[in-house]
Amino acid sequence: TSSGYSLTKTSSGCIVTDKAGVQGTDTLTNVERLKFSDAIVAIDLASGGNAANTAQFLGLLGFSFLSQKGVVGTVLGVFDQTGINMSEAFELVLNTGLVNELAGGASDTAFVKLIHRNLVGTEASDADAAILAAQLLKDSGGAYSRIDLLNLGAGLDANLQHVGLVGTTGLLATGLEYI
Repeated sequence: TSSGYSLTKTSSGCIVTDKAGVQGTDTLTNVERLKFSDAIVAIDLASGGNAANTAQFLGLLGFSFLSQKGVVGTVLGVFDQTGINMSEAFELVLNTGLVNELAGGASDTAFVKLIHRNLVGTEASDADAAILAAQLLKDSGGAYSRIDLLNLGAGLDANLQHVGLVGTTGLLATGLEYI
């Protein structure tokens, strides 16, 4: 089972260690998925890897989705099967209206509040979100399109730390479990 092993991310791959010491240690390179009797784990968590993209994408749009293995599997499957990049993934969810649904509305203020909530962990006031929208989003007078802002937010250190893609703990120590 997955609980019997530990993962250590290295610069060239991943080290998988049998905690009981029976099966030893394996150094994996160019491996994206591990299948245990009780779990499937994505370990392509380096920048640009589909598991990393999935974590960054979900962390920005709804951090709680990272604990929903079915949602993770669906998003990871889209990245794996289509080869789309982060911009194309954000464009897809913007065009389908999913972002507006998650934000609770189509306004720039609602959009900024969604990003703020997931990056910072607190709800921005309507007034603060309106100011941020005016400073950031093209439709409100700023410099960025919604896709630009999503791409920027996904790569921010705050998002990377929040989803566990920095340091030696978090997803880098466990992988991204999905079904």
